[in-house]
Amino acid sequence: MRLTYVNICSVLLAVFVLTACAEVPEGFISDNIFYSQNPFYVPQGRVVTSNTIQGDGSTLPLKVIPTEIRNKVTGEVVNDLFFKEYSTSVYTSSISKTDTYESINEKVSEKLMPIFSVVESGGSMLFSNQTFNIPVGEYTMDVEVSNGAGTRVVKDICTIIIHEANPLPDVHGGASAFRTVKDEEGKDVVQEIFFGFGSSTEWDSSGENKVTFKFVDKDGEVINPSKYGFQEQRISDGYKFSDSTPWDGEVPSDVSDTKVSYSYPVTPFPYSWIEPWRNFGFSFSPTGDVAKEFEAKAGFNSFNVRINSYMKFNLPGTYNITIKCDFIDI
Repeated sequence: MRLTYVNICSVLLAVFVLTACAEVPEGFISDNIFYSQNPFYVPQGRVVTSNTIQGDGSTLPLKVIPTEIRNKVTGEVVNDLFFKEYSTSVYTSSISKTDTYESINEKVSEKLMPIFSVVESGGSMLFSNQTFNIPVGEYTMDVEVSNGAGTRVVKDICTIIIHEANPLPDVHGGASAFRTVKDEEGKDVVQEIFFGFGSSTEWDSSGENKVTFKFVDKDGEVINPSKYGFQEQRISDGYKFSDSTPWDGEVPSDVSDTKVSYSYPVTPFPYSWIEPWRNFGFSFSPTGDVAKEFEAKAGFNSFNVRINSYMKFNLPGTYNITIKCDFIDI
């Protein structure tokens, strides 16, 4: 009986030792890994970044490697198309309000980069502005995801939709016109009347990096900035447009009889210190005899235009924006 007992204990000890020496997976890796942005839309010619991959409780960090990209319609493997390298402008550091044209140019360099890449830690998808080299269409991607607990190959994890992008900025906002009227006691009071405005934009991709604003009345006649007292104005906690171009001394680079101009060094523009969902303010306040003439024709003493600050200029060139003020007749 004693011998049997010793043998049984030896066997149990051996099993314990073998079990203790066996490799135990670290953490957990799910079978349900996915991207929350699916499909993921990529406008041609714009820098786009996705959210990180969703691990469904998997132990972090997750290592993500793209393995194959296919045309979703034909099934053709297009890895060479997506991973092809092009000379691409990249920022070595962020642009700040204290920069000059010279210092900004020093922060921008040309580098050979693939159109598409995936951040290995976390799986964010990155597209450069060279996506106009990928035909418009739908593509699907497979990835390999791993951590200390193992590896998963996820087929068709995300549909990538490459689509044509409108290079023109989204120009919206509102306007106000002011006139002096008598109140019930016969005193002069300023009355503000709110309006909308129309807009159109022309883009010259071969032009210098510049944004121009031209203001016209209901008949399309130019409202002369020099004559009618143009000035920038911060309205309702908004911006002057020159706040986005501090290297020009926070004034327009040019004000002519037909338009107001601003120069910018590189796209996308405006930069990080301009917050979206505010506005750029422009106003016309004529003085002297011109004020009398303006009031007689337009019926107002002055007016302002507020343009949304979330408009973006993503591609280089000249953008000529026309703001049509149908409430003004000069």
